Amino acid sequence: MCDEVRAAVAWCHREKRRRRERLSLEFYSSLPPACRAANAMVREGDAAVCTSIIVASELRYGCARKGSAKLRKKVEDLLAEIPVLQLDVPVDAEYGALRAELGAVGHSDLYIAAHACVLGATLVTANMGEFTRLRKLKVENWLE
Repeated sequence: MCDEVRAAVAWCHREKRRRRERLSLEFYSSLPPACRAANAMVREGDAAVCTSIIVASELRYGCARKGSAKLRKKVEDLLAEIPVLQLDVPVDAEYGALRAELGAVGHSDLYIAAHACVLGATLVTANMGEFTRLRKLKVENWLE
């Protein structure tokens, strides 16, 4: 687990102790999104967290577009900590079926959804609107 995730988890635990209250929904929702995501990663365990090569590509594209060496280092550090899963057959067939079902959805989003469906994985995203339309895809938002 990367240092930033560990730091976010530590902050959450310190804040929880400081307020001397149990982790209620109200308290949880007041935490910064990165802290909520970090807690979810810890809850799931290192072995359960991975990403798709498509997500890694999108993250690297964002870094290149922004031109920030600091952001690129953070992204590379994160990607070094979690498995990046390659695309393989039958993702192509699943992509075709999803694209026919949904129509106008971004190509990257469809590949990510197809990859998760083929693996039987839960897709973690803040973009619930696009993905919840897919009946066979398990979707969670760790930022809420």
